[in-house]
Amino acid sequence: MENQLLSNLMHFLKDNNKRAEQRIALTTTRETRFVKTSGIIRCESANNYTTFYLVGGERLLICKPMFFYDELLRNYGFVRCHQSHLVNKESIKSWKREFGDFLLLIDGSEIPISRGKREEIKQLLQS
Repeated sequence: MENQLLSNLMHFLKDNNKRAEQRIALTTTRETRFVKTSGIIRCESANNYTTFYLVGGERLLICKPMFFYDELLRNYGFVRCHQSHLVNKESIKSWKREFGDFLLLIDGSEIPISRGKREEIKQLLQS
């Protein structure tokens, strides 16, 4: 029994270490792209579409709403900082406080932080 519990724990820890290297399938109108979660900087929603911004400057427009990806990507270090924005925690460069709160990302984009998400984001970044 204890050996099985130890085995399950070791398996869990190995899987958690690999999470940054997991791939997800993103289906556009032309192809299904398999993208490493660590290669996604952020996602932005517009109605029933989600734009994925990837490392290297590439963008993918997906015909699914953000909520479809929100829960999936939370397991890989993503945080919903605004109704329209989902951000990879590893892509956050700084927190700007000019005319509101914004996250400055590694690609130079500034993403607004909604009032209701400020504390959650602050706690996440401090952990």
